[in-house]
Amino acid sequence: MTEPTHTPMTEEEIERDLDICERATEGPWEDHSTCDSLCGPGLDIRDPDGEPVFYVNTHGEIMAEMADCHFTAKAREGWPRALREIQRLRKVLGEK
Repeated sequence: MTEPTHTPMTEEEIERDLDICERATEGPWEDHSTCDSLCGPGLDIRDPDGEPVFYVNTHGEIMAEMADCHFTAKAREGWPRALREIQRLRKVLGEK
């Protein structure tokens, strides 16, 4: 199997993604889903004040794996942090 070709993010792509992050509800988010292994009824991601960021109740229909629920909550803080680290490292390396 060949390795996929990696194309570095452009500064414009980083700025676009940071803009998406900044427009989202302030984090950190927490997963308050009410299931053990699969998220269906009660997919519930909340902001620091305990208010729902999004909630899905599908009357028993499975919507996502539990790992995806946790990923969604953690990505709110991790994605912008990773993008800012890319920017910082590029400045250190003198790249644009």
